[in-house]
Amino acid sequence: MRSSTAWWAPPTTSSRPPAQTESPRPSPAPSQLVELGPGHFTDYCKSIGWEWVEYRETPQPGAYCVKNKDKATMYLTQSQRDAGCRWRFNDPHAFHSFKGKSNYCYAYR
Repeated sequence: MRSSTAWWAPPTTSSRPPAQTESPRPSPAPSQLVELGPGHFTDYCKSIGWEWVEYRETPQPGAYCVKNKDKATMYLTQSQRDAGCRWRFNDPHAFHSFKGKSNYCYAYR
């Protein structure tokens, strides 16, 4: 006698793996954004060979390290500003965000 239920599973059209029922790691506790304080990136700029930092509108709005003797400037990228926050606050999770035209550092706790 033949059963009405197939003994094999029909092929699926989805290429996604089946959903896991348990997560391999416990989920982290909810994070809260904490303001660490102003960036004060002049010391960071000095540590990488420049003289001070300032906000400029041109050629691109943002933070720049400056050398006075040859009027050189270096735009600080997001990753450099993040590194400046990690350097200043000795926090591996610190990151940068502008507060108006001021450099501020934050972290999630």
